[in-house]
Amino acid sequence: MFTVEENEAIAEYEGDFLTYAPSVILAFLNGNTPLNDDTWGEFVSTCEDMGINEIIKVYQDAYDQYVAGTR
Repeated sequence: MFTVEENEAIAEYEGDFLTYAPSVILAFLNGNTPLNDDTWGEFVSTCEDMGINEIIKVYQDAYDQYVAGTR
């Protein structure tokens, strides 16, 4: 279970990210977008701009608290 604050942080970023990332990954896999250093770097940069690091932090903090028995 996430706290209200964690849910708000996830909601702020995750929707757009979960739309963007799978579509780009599919384009890489099916060959519609060439997978090279430039396109991969652009993908990673866009994910970071969309808040992937914040999403990961919320999930990691919740997991760490669960493992420590404080959640």
